[in-house]
Amino acid sequence: MSGAPEKGVAALQRRVLGLVELRAGFSVARAELDDADRGAQDLDLGELDQAAQRIARAENGAVFNGWKAAGSTG
Repeated sequence: MSGAPEKGVAALQRRVLGLVELRAGFSVARAELDDADRGAQDLDLGELDQAAQRIARAENGAVFNGWKAAGSTG
């Protein structure tokens, strides 16, 4: 950007894009959380894993293919 308000000062103007927050619902039994607190290694977090995978696929799709509704061109 030309015409900075002070000599010897560089000015840049950034284009700010809206942030999109993705969420995927999942359930974890309270007993599993209690087991985790006690240090159990064999937790059943299958629904959490599936939710994380759905979000990752959605993010990858938006990054590589764009997401018009969110203003992303990919």
